[in-house]
Amino acid sequence: MKAWVIRWDWAGDHAAHPNPFIAVLSARCGSESVREFVERFYITATASVSEQIEYARYTNPRPPAYTANVSAKGLIDCGHNPFIVARRAEDVRLTDLDVLQWTENGRERSLNLHSAMPTSSPHSSSESS
Repeated sequence: MKAWVIRWDWAGDHAAHPNPFIAVLSARCGSESVREFVERFYITATASVSEQIEYARYTNPRPPAYTANVSAKGLIDCGHNPFIVARRAEDVRLTDLDVLQWTENGRERSLNLHSAMPTSSPHSSSESS
């Protein structure tokens, strides 16, 4: 199955996220819809309630500290460290042991949903891969 896999990523163990899994969305979602989801999720996960109110204001809302970007290669990212990455993936599946597995740019990836830590390195999500 093809789908968008959305997860936290980071550079360096000091920034490791305790639960890297965020969501799996239909591959039919366009990159702009996923970009908006990622940006809103980042705000919800990292901003204080008072900052969220500032972002939600109808008149003169505060611009987000980090906006989600869509690269020419289809990677969507948002944030600093840790940051969110979203990419269309192939062969997305859940094993009997609650391990989410998928293929991204020809590489097998996986996340153990019980331990909430990657079973394969999340650090190779850069666009050069």
